[in-house]
Amino acid sequence: MLWLGLFGVAFVGTLFWVASPEVAAALYASKRSWNPLVIGILAASGQLAAQALLFAFGDQLRRRWAWFDRQCGRVRARYQARLEKSATVVVTASGLLGVPPGSVTAALAPGLGLRAVEVLPLLFATRVVRFTVVAALAARVSGAPAAGPAAPSSARQNCCVADTERPPTPGQNVTPGRLPPG
Repeated sequence: MLWLGLFGVAFVGTLFWVASPEVAAALYASKRSWNPLVIGILAASGQLAAQALLFAFGDQLRRRWAWFDRQCGRVRARYQARLEKSATVVVTASGLLGVPPGSVTAALAPGLGLRAVEVLPLLFATRVVRFTVVAALAARVSGAPAAGPAAPSSARQNCCVADTERPPTPGQNVTPGRLPPG
């Protein structure tokens, strides 16, 4: 169920920027030692779900939430000409860098004549890359162990081998399965 927490934070963080999906991805990588790619896919999936809703109902949300409408208005004024001319570049920048925010891009796209099949897969792929990089950096900085089954260290192997395979001394009576004394 921990995966649901990351999915939920990413979903909510798409709409309310106080809940940061990037911070959640970093925490999951550093504290839970999850594979960064798994973190990237889960966080991007949460955002994709929210962005799909914004794509479908963005105009209604803008009418109800004045602060979201203001944010969309600023982005539209600044990026509309670029978005109409080179939507792929703007959507890629939105997904990788967050400029303009992905939520605003998803909400404005239908009004600019962009189809969901063009926008949402590209946003998802670029967000997977973004969250995977954030998670990998967080894991590296925190010193979290690598995800997946780790091979035992050579020091541990040497320790265990020495304890279990100590040869008996000459003339010592040893019972099978027991270590010699000493």
